[in-house]
Amino acid sequence: MCPLGSEQIAGLGFEQVVRTAPVAISVVDASGLVIDTNARARELTARLGREMPADLDSAIEIFHMDGRRYERAEWPAVRSLESGEEIVDEEFFYALPEGARLFIRCSCSPVRDRGGEIVAAVLVMTDVTERKREEARLTYLAGLLDTTEDAVVALDAEWFVTVWSAGAERMYGWTADEVLGRHTLEVARLEMSQAERSEVRLAVAQRGRWRGEVMAYRKDGAPVWVELITVALRGAQGAITGYLGIHRDVSERRRAMQELRESQGRVKTILESITDSFVAVDGDWRYTYVNDRALRRLEAWCERAVTREEILGRSMWEVFPDVVGTEVERRLRDAMGAPDAVEFELYFPPTDEWVEVHAYPSASGLAIYYRNISARRRAEEALREAQEQRATADRRLEDAREAERSRIARDLHDEALQGLTHALAVTGLNASSRDDEVFAILQNVARQLRTAIYDLRREPDGERPFSHALRELVDVKREMAPGCDVTLETEDDLPGGSFGHRATEVLRIIGEALSNACRHAAAERIVVRVTGSETRLSVQVTDDGRGFDPEREPSALHGQGLRGMHERAALLDAELDVRSDEAGTTVRLQVALEPT
Repeated sequence: MCPLGSEQIAGLGFEQVVRTAPVAISVVDASGLVIDTNARARELTARLGREMPADLDSAIEIFHMDGRRYERAEWPAVRSLESGEEIVDEEFFYALPEGARLFIRCSCSPVRDRGGEIVAAVLVMTDVTERKREEARLTYLAGLLDTTEDAVVALDAEWFVTVWSAGAERMYGWTADEVLGRHTLEVARLEMSQAERSEVRLAVAQRGRWRGEVMAYRKDGAPVWVELITVALRGAQGAITGYLGIHRDVSERRRAMQELRESQGRVKTILESITDSFVAVDGDWRYTYVNDRALRRLEAWCERAVTREEILGRSMWEVFPDVVGTEVERRLRDAMGAPDAVEFELYFPPTDEWVEVHAYPSASGLAIYYRNISARRRAEEALREAQEQRATADRRLEDAREAERSRIARDLHDEALQGLTHALAVTGLNASSRDDEVFAILQNVARQLRTAIYDLRREPDGERPFSHALRELVDVKREMAPGCDVTLETEDDLPGGSFGHRATEVLRIIGEALSNACRHAAAERIVVRVTGSETRLSVQVTDDGRGFDPEREPSALHGQGLRGMHERAALLDAELDVRSDEAGTTVRLQVALEPT
């Protein structure tokens, strides 16, 4: 096949067509040389950042729509030259920098000479990139119309339906086939008067859009609340060519709003009926609600009528400037930042009263319930004063008892004991067998009398250290029971102070335990173990005498001793435990040396 020259092509009448065509045209001869192109073809090549190729061997790569690269045999020009194929509107794309694509619609025809031989091919290309983009956009929008829950309705300039989306079918119950071409009044039945419809149309014409909520009715007559947006569509000359409506079902929202209003009404009724004052403030401490009881308290404080309008929206610190910087402000600010509800009592200076506060923080601010507890606080204060007065009276009574014991002890010592001592001396000087028995009785009475005097003369506020008084007590009890081995066990850290009245009561409990063991249990061995610190004592008195059943009533004398020990322990708020069996009795005492 001989290559065709440009003169021959021109003779075929193509030259004028190629140069004036509104599309990109290239002419390729049978040898693959590009022998002619028009300006649009060169512009298209320049957009690819290349120069017009001289032949097919240097042609720019093209790709199928699915992304596969064209093989040489697949090129439209090659197919027309080699097989005479007529190619009509075949689409492919060129690869642009950064992954972009230039979409081309191509047609290619072979050129034959008089003998029917293929001498050239004419390649016609049209840039369809923008059309492809528009098709993709429309496809995307169509997908949105099919998937959106909202109803999308398009109308022409006369308000006849032109588009009825799947969402509109679901919302109103009409299919697209039933409504397309029908007037909107026939299918979108709205609870609007003719005057209201006219206002909507006027607003759309003047402002380009209208938005509002209306009651509509489905095909089956069921009501549905709709949020409706209507937009005017205008042509190139600005005239309205149609309307686009977006309908959203807001029935659930309307019901929720109605329930919320009803709930708010119930809450308001409750807040107005409670006996507490109630206020609510936002995050900036502005009042958002004040119930009637709180208003009445404000009126009493201001000594004039106060309305909600005066309070709502104002800052709490503006209404009560006197509490800024006080404990009231600090406690309320702490409550605002707390994770949970808080309760506290405080004195409120502006109204000169004690209030009990329950504060509930939330994301929107702080809800505060409060009540006047001044009467209760006064009663509690009076009770505390009465308790203090009773404690003072008890101390005075105990002081009087101690003084009386001391007086009795002195009288016994100065008169009875001295007389008994003289009788013992006389009896000892003129002893006989009968006098020996009397002498023994008198000696026993003397020991008992000395013990009683010791117990009576123990001063509650003595200055002697507790450890000294403890040893003296054990010595006296040991002297009282010459046939019993009384042992005292202490540690080096035994408290060195006197501890006043509390130490005296501890010593009396120990003394009672020793007396019980000696007098009633006939013990042969008694061990007193005392340990502790400056603030707390641990005492244990153990004997090997006759035990008793603590669950049953002990003997009268023994029972009186136990009751006295328990009473003294109760006064000290101490722990006293008495356990007894055939092997003996153990008394344990745990006591704080400082009142709690």
